[in-house]
Amino acid sequence: MSSCLALLLAGAASSAAASEPLHEPFRVMTYNVRQVNAADTGAYTWENRSPGVIAVIADNDPDIFGVQESSSKVIQDDLVAAFDAAYDRFQPTNGSPKTIFFRRGRFERLVMPPEDGQGNISIPNPYPEDHACFDNANGRTAAWVKLRDLVSGRGYLIVNAHVAHGSACYQARNLAADALHALIAAQSDGLGVVLFGDLNSDPQTAGASGDDDIVELLEAPQPGYRLARSARHSGDTSADTATFNSAWKAHSNNYSRLDYIFTKIADATTYHQSVDRREVDGITPSDHFAVLATIRTAPFGPDPLIDDRGDAPGPRSPSPTSPATAPPTSSCGSPATRCCASIPATAPASSALLSSAPPSTPGYGSPTSTVTAAPIASNGTRAAAPCESAAPCATAASPPLRTAVTSSKAAAPGCTSRGSTPTPAPTAWRGTLAPSTGGPGSPCRAATAASTPSSSTTTPAPARTPTRGWTSGT
Repeated sequence: MSSCLALLLAGAASSAAASEPLHEPFRVMTYNVRQVNAADTGAYTWENRSPGVIAVIADNDPDIFGVQESSSKVIQDDLVAAFDAAYDRFQPTNGSPKTIFFRRGRFERLVMPPEDGQGNISIPNPYPEDHACFDNANGRTAAWVKLRDLVSGRGYLIVNAHVAHGSACYQARNLAADALHALIAAQSDGLGVVLFGDLNSDPQTAGASGDDDIVELLEAPQPGYRLARSARHSGDTSADTATFNSAWKAHSNNYSRLDYIFTKIADATTYHQSVDRREVDGITPSDHFAVLATIRTAPFGPDPLIDDRGDAPGPRSPSPTSPATAPPTSSCGSPATRCCASIPATAPASSALLSSAPPSTPGYGSPTSTVTAAPIASNGTRAAAPCESAAPCATAASPPLRTAVTSSKAAAPGCTSRGSTPTPAPTAWRGTLAPSTGGPGSPCRAATAASTPSSSTTTPAPARTPTRGWTSGT
């Protein structure tokens, strides 16, 4: 083992030992199972749909799942009978149609007695009784429970919400965002947060109101934290990205994404986002699809502005006009030195490969000491450990982790400048490679291939293996 590798491993072990336990991956699901409705007859009755609803949940095997529209006693009884052996649950006593189930072998209530660590908030109704939206917004709530992960020992606030429907009722949804942020601020001190549910809003559906802002408001930075939305997609919502089945009873080309998962966990991100669109006996078991995501430790450190696909805007996104630069000379004296950082020996700890997370900052959540990877410079190189360590610096003949592309050829439309670092194509929600600036599947790769040095490389997005019944995501 090289001296540099030994140094890094030793540093990682000491940093991890000094921090709180790492987040351990778990899978979450949100599912609007559709209430008992007199208009639902034949195959659409709960009696006929319930086996399919239960199969969707059981086959996906989530560690935590929240259901909406489950206020009917028959729905509650059927779900409890199906999952009571493996799952505990929080069902608000006031008849709220939102229940949170959690696997007994993985989670337990964080606070005892239970009533001190769980609850139900009312979402304000801004409309007078004679307004068309009054009934839609009346009695809306969000359920919450605090859980402890039995694997890692860490605590989480789990929130299940269902807000007003109706395209004209956006004022109630916008107020719901304020109420949910107030809940998180009041109850999440020292805890990670998972918020999921049916928000009845899709800013990317055709004809969406510019005033319907609940998704944007939930993502807006708050004092000390920022919620990160799982499974983004570009452009208008399509059949591949919708979570509401508008064609449940009759053909429709209207597509809406109404169901969401958000997280606020300093050292974690979501991946393997998926939507279960299976049909059972010729129909989907509900007019909503089940939406899932796995919450895992972030590979390089907390950054809620960038999701797992890497195509959301954020501070790590390379500038499309940034010039290519040569790898900086290491402070150990040689450009070829790979184990020592290109920083002075007196650089602050945050510049090193092994460091503690920054104090609480908007967008990062509560302070957590973690082992974080070195930042990637604009030229594609990665910093390493400071050179003041006792271990000698090994000189490697291999090139930096990434090689900047240098060419005088102008960028093709939609491509980054040829002087910038190539980036992999983002992976679309269903696991396909989307066009990107210089990545696989990009329309500009052919236009620029002739000017790309043979030594330059890009890192392709990892392949995802679809799981039964899921729409594969990243």
